[in-house]
Amino acid sequence: MLGDTPLQLEGGHGLTGARLRSRNERAILTALRNSGLLASAEIAKTLDLSAQTASVITRSLAADGLLQKEDPVKGKVGKPQTPFSLSPDGAFAFGLLIGRRGADLVMMDLTGGVRQRRTIEYPYPTPQLIEDFALSKIAEATATLKSGLRDRVVGLCVAAPFELWNWLDGLGAPKDEAESWRGYDLQTGLSEITGLSVSVFNDVNLACNAELVFGAGSDLSDFAYFFVGSFIGGGIVLRGQVFHGANQNAGALGSIPVGPVDDPKHQLIHQASLYTLERMLADRSGHPVNFRSDPSVWNGYPDLVDLWIDQTARAIAQAAVSVIAVLDVSTVVVDGGFPPNVRSRLVEKINVALPDIDRQGLRPFRVIEGRLGRSAGALGAAYVPLQKTYFLEGRSLS
Repeated sequence: MLGDTPLQLEGGHGLTGARLRSRNERAILTALRNSGLLASAEIAKTLDLSAQTASVITRSLAADGLLQKEDPVKGKVGKPQTPFSLSPDGAFAFGLLIGRRGADLVMMDLTGGVRQRRTIEYPYPTPQLIEDFALSKIAEATATLKSGLRDRVVGLCVAAPFELWNWLDGLGAPKDEAESWRGYDLQTGLSEITGLSVSVFNDVNLACNAELVFGAGSDLSDFAYFFVGSFIGGGIVLRGQVFHGANQNAGALGSIPVGPVDDPKHQLIHQASLYTLERMLADRSGHPVNFRSDPSVWNGYPDLVDLWIDQTARAIAQAAVSVIAVLDVSTVVVDGGFPPNVRSRLVEKINVALPDIDRQGLRPFRVIEGRLGRSAGALGAAYVPLQKTYFLEGRSLS
């Protein structure tokens, strides 16, 4: 729903805190988001608006602090044109990624720039720990803005796994701590303590959205997305938008069977997740392993890392073929919470494994690297409040 009617985010969470823009305003902001610089005449031509309408709206957006004038550009004929661009200080939003081993908070400006980043590591998350982290770090980040800009924060979006309580056993969380999430309403709890409009989405869907807007997917209209975190997940992009599905659970690629169904661990999530490598390394080293707090672990036991990469690559290759059989997309993007060199090796091994899988009846597809790594979920989350307030649905939006 566009225009000045109250907007509802998926999941029914309303967005407040900033005036919702008209359709033409959003169209101009979106054109500038995608193009970078445009003069008023170019905006009119691009959006099929009258020159007067484009001029009036751009002046209004500039007066509201959302656009800024750039240096005039001299053309072949006529007087120089003055292009506009999005103002970085026009608006801000927060994105909070709640991971199984740590949380990331980013403050993003209107251009997609990250102004502040805060992190925390833990053995497993609890509602109280997340509330304390969000409250203190949002206040800390907001305080870095000039006083006149602090009322330009339009909201907070949270990226979190669905049914978090079901996934904490594997991380050693006591049952009562895991169950504390079952009755906890993230949207209400964080809205009450921060005073911000809050929305909540699946973590990997938001990571997929970030890859679409800021990463390898920016030149793609359709792709499947695998993100290898503590537990592997996925996302689907169709026609330039993340597809969420009727129950907000489309792209649950971790649930794809990749082995004999009589094996209790026959789903991809058990075959291609970081927690399996953590356990392998913990058994070898004799102490718990957390990649977030100690990235050097990747270099300590190369034989186990090699084994895990091989196993994970074969499992993802099988899952990718299943996805292609259903979606008929031409690209699979693979990213994860690991160093870039590990990502490169994993994608290389996936491509090596594919020829061993019977793909009769399927069109060729390619597997490429994502670009955002661990920051993907928080970036995708931070972009949501800005998107819903200022931009149209479209190529660069989910």
